[in-house]
Amino acid sequence: MTSSTDSFSHGRFRRLLRAVLANGLAILVGIALSLLVGEGLVRLAFHRSMDFDMEMWKYASNIKERNDDPQIVYGHRAGASEILMGAEVDTNQFGLRGGPTTLEKPPGTYRVAVVGDSITLGWGVAEEDTYPRQLERMLNENPPDGFPIDVHYEVLNLGVGNYNTTQEIGRLREVGLPMNPDLILLGYFINDAEPTPQPHDNWLIEHSYLYAFTLSRLRILQLGDAAPTTYKEYYRGLYEADRPGWMATQEALGELANIGRETGTPVAIFIIPELHDLSSNYPFAEISTSLLKLGEDLDVPMVDLYPDFAGFSPEEQLWVSPTDAHHNSQAQAMLAQGIYDALDRGLVEP
Repeated sequence: MTSSTDSFSHGRFRRLLRAVLANGLAILVGIALSLLVGEGLVRLAFHRSMDFDMEMWKYASNIKERNDDPQIVYGHRAGASEILMGAEVDTNQFGLRGGPTTLEKPPGTYRVAVVGDSITLGWGVAEEDTYPRQLERMLNENPPDGFPIDVHYEVLNLGVGNYNTTQEIGRLREVGLPMNPDLILLGYFINDAEPTPQPHDNWLIEHSYLYAFTLSRLRILQLGDAAPTTYKEYYRGLYEADRPGWMATQEALGELANIGRETGTPVAIFIIPELHDLSSNYPFAEISTSLLKLGEDLDVPMVDLYPDFAGFSPEEQLWVSPTDAHHNSQAQAMLAQGIYDALDRGLVEP
């Protein structure tokens, strides 16, 4: 037999449980609404921005896609479009930055395939200001000495942000070679000796502005607490003899040389200067010397473009933004001119 006291206790417990559940539900709804509002505010704030971390995240989420080839890891979506660092980035049906083109080379066309990383892609500059596009205009206006004059020059931009040399050569094989280029150029930047990144599956990092923003700020705080490593130390460290990224880079450049021999296609490599210090004490001269020696060993023409930039000051005038040392439109024009001049001097036999 149940006493009245037991009934009262059970009733009070049920009321208390309902109150706890109601309060818990209210808290969960409040958290969810706060997250939704936060997501909306971050999306609004960074819809058009010059924040490097957030713009790189937008690029990775909205332009890039996973590639099944472990040598490539990721590439560009076909027909993607996004505003990044104030510049519109559109990809064509092959995932290349630039307008539509064809797989089969049209009659009377001389194709140049340019492979590289974010500098070749043209991070932070309009498509018409990228050095591949500026080079295309130069070639059509006045073909270099020894190059055909009765053709249309088409320069294909195979650049992808965050690529290393191994990925660049993989992309050349997958996308560039089927388009039958007549000349292959590789734009080499000092961080191309980084190891190939490993893909991560994270729905939130791919879709949430708020989550990406939070991670980027936590990373900045963690870097602030860590022992400082200068950009000079970091870049020089990439080229230590036993570093896997540097060893892979040497193999990849050897593969590029083999591609040239296998296909009978002229190949040339251009070393793109780092823009923090363009003085006579350029901090990466020794690395450029090592690369040039490697080019000689591989019998691949290689040109250091630092002399085309030497002494430019203040260097920040060549940056995309005060906090982003990617090459802006002026620096891209200097790259295009340096490449054109080298071709005009007979760097390769077309």
